[in-house]
Amino acid sequence: SEKVVGYIATIIIYMVFIYAIFLPFKLGTAWFYAGLFIFLLAMISLISACISFFKTSIDEPVTRGIYRYSRHPFYLSNILVSIGIGIATASWIILLVSMVFLILANIVAIYEEYRCIERYGKTYKKYLNTVPRWIGIPRL
Repeated sequence: SEKVVGYIATIIIYMVFIYAIFLPFKLGTAWFYAGLFIFLLAMISLISACISFFKTSIDEPVTRGIYRYSRHPFYLSNILVSIGIGIATASWIILLVSMVFLILANIVAIYEEYRCIERYGKTYKKYLNTVPRWIGIPRL
């Protein structure tokens, strides 16, 4: 079931965060700065997603803010946070787990989109046709 996949994905991302606590950052290296940049970009994306989510009525889909560029900015932000940490710590394990999380998040995202179509109908279908699932310039 998609819920089980979602729970597994959530557990995986939390395990990455816990594991990362014990890893040394590669301070002063290009790896560290590249990872830090990706991490900060992800945090800005996550904050933007939270603001858009909480400013939107429960009776309508979230389509403003960062949701104009990605239908699933929460998942995207978590993936980018994980990748940023993996690069900053030069951990191939975290990078590998990030790819597993990406696959699982994609499965859950597809399921959530079907549920949103059921709930919001034509409004969400129009949104699906104009905004990419993960990232990009809105389709016109």
